[in-house]
Amino acid sequence: MNTTAAAVSVVESQSASSGFGLAWAVMALLLGALIVHGVAPGPTFITKHPNVFWGVIASMYVGNLMLLVLNLPLIGLWVKLLKVPYRIMMPLIKPIKRMFSRMSPFKI
Repeated sequence: MNTTAAAVSVVESQSASSGFGLAWAVMALLLGALIVHGVAPGPTFITKHPNVFWGVIASMYVGNLMLLVLNLPLIGLWVKLLKVPYRIMMPLIKPIKRMFSRMSPFKI
């Protein structure tokens, strides 16, 4: 299997987390870490390295559980934040949006 097919299989297997803005950077780091440690990503990844595979799955469950525990007490804060009028909220959001839209992986 060539490198492109291996990269595609890793990205497809992690498509559930691709809804976040940094998903591609995380996928690149994960692919690089696997290759550095001698783990060939691809269709045989689960059969040849089940401990690594189930470790990644378990870490996703732990991360989701931590997010749930942290966000449940903050529901009231999020509701109050949604009640802020648009004319007040937009001037606060636009500079953040502008900052992130100018970011480039080549500027890091």
